[in-house]
Amino acid sequence: MSGRNERIEMFFENMARTLYTHRFKTLVILVLCIGAMLWRLPHLTVDTNADALLKNDDPDKIVYNEFREQFGQDRMVVIAITSDHVFSEDFFLKLKSLHDDLEKKVPYVDEVTSLINARHTFGDADRLVVEDLMDGWPEERTVDFPALKDLVLNNPTYLDQIISPDGRTTAVVIKPEVYHVEAAPTADVMAGFEENVPAAEPAAPVKQKYLSQEQNEELVNAITAIVKSYEAPDFSMAYTGTPVVLSKFNQYTMKDMRLCFALNLLVNLVFLALLFRRVSGVILPQIVVFTAAFSALGLMAWFNVPVKMTTTVLPAFLVCVGVADSVHILAIFYKQMARGLAKKDAISYAIGHSGLAVVLTSLTTAAGLISFATADLVALGELGYFAAAGVMLALLYTLIMLPVMVAFSPVKIRPVKEESGERTLMDRILLMTGDVASRHPFSIIIVSLILFAVSYYYVFNLRYSDFVAGYFPTSMRVRQDIDLINDRLNGALNLEVLIDTGRENGVYEPDILNRIERLARDLETMHFPHITVGKVTSINDILKETHQALNENRKDYYVVPQDYDVIAQELFLFENSGADDLEKIVDTQFSKTRVTAKIHWVDSVYLNHYIGHLNRHLKILFGDRAKMEITGMSALMARSITAALGSMARSYALAFIVIGLMMIFLTGELKTGLFSMIPNFIPIVMTLGLMGALNVPLDMTSLMIASIAMGLVVDDTVHFIYNFRKYYLKTGNAFAAINLTLSGVGRAMVITSVVLACGFLMTIFANLSHTFRFGIFTAIPILFALLADFLLLPALMIVITGSHNKPEVLHARDEVVERFYRDARTAEE
Repeated sequence: MSGRNERIEMFFENMARTLYTHRFKTLVILVLCIGAMLWRLPHLTVDTNADALLKNDDPDKIVYNEFREQFGQDRMVVIAITSDHVFSEDFFLKLKSLHDDLEKKVPYVDEVTSLINARHTFGDADRLVVEDLMDGWPEERTVDFPALKDLVLNNPTYLDQIISPDGRTTAVVIKPEVYHVEAAPTADVMAGFEENVPAAEPAAPVKQKYLSQEQNEELVNAITAIVKSYEAPDFSMAYTGTPVVLSKFNQYTMKDMRLCFALNLLVNLVFLALLFRRVSGVILPQIVVFTAAFSALGLMAWFNVPVKMTTTVLPAFLVCVGVADSVHILAIFYKQMARGLAKKDAISYAIGHSGLAVVLTSLTTAAGLISFATADLVALGELGYFAAAGVMLALLYTLIMLPVMVAFSPVKIRPVKEESGERTLMDRILLMTGDVASRHPFSIIIVSLILFAVSYYYVFNLRYSDFVAGYFPTSMRVRQDIDLINDRLNGALNLEVLIDTGRENGVYEPDILNRIERLARDLETMHFPHITVGKVTSINDILKETHQALNENRKDYYVVPQDYDVIAQELFLFENSGADDLEKIVDTQFSKTRVTAKIHWVDSVYLNHYIGHLNRHLKILFGDRAKMEITGMSALMARSITAALGSMARSYALAFIVIGLMMIFLTGELKTGLFSMIPNFIPIVMTLGLMGALNVPLDMTSLMIASIAMGLVVDDTVHFIYNFRKYYLKTGNAFAAINLTLSGVGRAMVITSVVLACGFLMTIFANLSHTFRFGIFTAIPILFALLADFLLLPALMIVITGSHNKPEVLHARDEVVERFYRDARTAEE
């Protein structure tokens, strides 16, 4: 092992010398390469839709896309207007103005529904009439508003859909388009009339794309502006729905990303200034991490990968992680400069000494991240790929840019305290912890195992959560509006049940319609923990309205007819009335239909349990009479958390195995490599146990903590083991090797870990709670692991080497350390 490592160190040293010598050429190449990666950065977008988290070939996503293509958009924006005078002429005039503005001024709108144009079905003599509720008002007819109130509040179709049961809150429902249509080139209308002119090329086919996140932002921003212009004391407004929640989530996500990035840079500046007390020691690492973070984002833009819920942490993460390599190299560089070496020799020695260690720490971090590549969620895989790429870019920039930047930078030289026998307070504390661990290894190990056992017990208290609406603090309007609409209109999120009879006109069958009717009653009355179902709509609503209208508008005829021919005839009459409502709820062959349940915003974990229960209920209810599928954006959100859970289990195992193999490679010994993983594994279990004890949920981002932390916390272990093995092979004294290791890299280990932890702790200033939790509980295992590397790891090395049974080796420690430093000074001279 020693010969192999020495050859690798010599390679890195020679590489640094070459880069330093050819600094001008290297700088030009670096600028060109970095510029190419940053070129498309302005085109980077954000997309936190649930369907963006899943792979394109995911079965649930395929079903959802087919559903949208058949029946249109299920993601609605609901504007709730509360007033004590809803059924007054002044209110309706303002409502009509609002309705018209939404139709005219909001882009990408398919349909706006309110009390102005709500479907009003009634019989007039022998004629079926289907018209807008306020058709012709106010230009062509007058309205008796008390009678209108009675009509509206007694229409089951309206209740909890566009009017609250108490009549004080009415809703405007905005249905966005499914597709954004890219217009084909306009054909030349005079083509063919000119002589000797070739016929024009046929127009390119119209391209249809699902409404993008940018277009969703335009839609929501336009709605927001209109809502603000109409709000008044007696026209109190709230608005929500999937497009609104995702838009606000994106906005706050970008704010948090920029804020945390800036705060992380500030943390780096402060700690680097305290550590190095040199301008170059502050600026050079910042250039490296800044470039690496933006290069990773640039790569995302090149591959047209938007920032998703999982990748929002990427810039701040890379700023925290990327600085560690520079710190370890510069710490040695400045020490060698202080001992009289020229800049070229000092930076070459520093990179030669630490090159292999920083490569291995970067590889272990990347391994923890790349383990996400096996995830069922495409968003987790993207985090793994681009975060790992950012870590490796930070490594490359450190090894290549540092020699070049050092060559161009003035460096202030300070005397080395170690040569005068002085030690800093930090050095004395580190050596004291090493001494405690060396003298009491079994006590340290036993205490660590007790902490592990207690933490492991609380791990089983962990619960899973994915409540997007709950990520907003209750002080934010978006959260308040969700709660208000849940309360006043019984929810604003749709859960869709797709029923496929598999036969033409199968929906006409009374048996199928009766089962749909029972399903609607069951959905509205079924009690399930944490789930509240409001209005349920289906083809039966249209059929019952039509049947009642054709039977003298009598309420006792508001039922599903039980004759196949009557059903077919009444639906035919409704279709011929000019209304287009049927096409939104049944296919052209009348073989498929949808049942829509309006539900409250709820944790996706609870919703996933409910969907499982509902699937079983559907199988019992419909048997082999039809094929049922539950879909909609809410169902995709529920699918995402289950995919994430399975993915994380594989990710944890893969990260542990890969990092363990790297540690075995580093140490050259199976036993030492495996034992060195213990100080990294225990802090992660302790953190998960702490989350369980504090009832902190594992959400879509905090699920990643264990894999990310595994890759991070092992960095200090790599530096400790790498140096311990080097000193142990040279001195043969494990106690002396621990002393020399803590004196050499201990301070850098402390600084890099504290910088990492403080960087993640900056998320306490984030707006969204999941970002806050992710930062806090990623910082904690880093600090736990730092303590383990200074206490548990030395204790394990003493036991592994058998030194605990050799008191004479401990007594000889100080003499061995002094002789090592004396020999090193002699070699330098």
